[in-house]
Amino acid sequence: MSMKLLLSASILLLLSPALAAALDEPFAAKVVGISDGDTLTVLRQTGAKVESVTVRLHGVDAPETGQPFGAQAKKFTSGLTYGKHVVVVPKAMDRYGRQVAEIILPEGTNLSHEIVRSGYGWWYRQYCPDHAVLRGLEEAARQKRSGLWAGSDPVPPWQFRHGGPTPAASPPPESAPRTDGGKKEETPMSGSGGNAPNLPAATRAAMLDAAVR
Repeated sequence: MSMKLLLSASILLLLSPALAAALDEPFAAKVVGISDGDTLTVLRQTGAKVESVTVRLHGVDAPETGQPFGAQAKKFTSGLTYGKHVVVVPKAMDRYGRQVAEIILPEGTNLSHEIVRSGYGWWYRQYCPDHAVLRGLEEAARQKRSGLWAGSDPVPPWQFRHGGPTPAASPPPESAPRTDGGKKEETPMSGSGGNAPNLPAATRAAMLDAAVR
């Protein structure tokens, strides 16, 4: 092994714990853009530094812009978040450099939960197969025919993107061909899974107050 390669590997090993800690730490931010029902842009301030962060919501897959209810899903997410200060709970960084995360709204609710509860997105079972809350919320939305479930045979976004005859209850394998470059996929690369921490109200309020400043 060359000295240069050895040095690079050593630096990565030293930085890995710090990177993992940063990924797991919730942060306050302001929502400044909505790409679609499950992808947002937030501004995060750290000291004097302000950075733009693209957030791909964890656990939910909203209809694409060209699908039925795609525009409604985007409008729903925008109505809950645009211009507001939220808490971002990181889960991972995906292959496109986006922050896969859950977003906690000012009133303390989980954005992913609200989207699935209202029928504007699917529980993304491929990436969080054991998420009992999202599973239950999707089933309830189906029974109530809320949002996109009012349609006779709604097509899951993963089927729409891949173009295959995959049933709604079973997303295609990662090896399936992609028709959109795959940029909607969550595909965590690093960080931890699991549910968002139950942040105390005082902690959440303090984080939101810091974002406002």
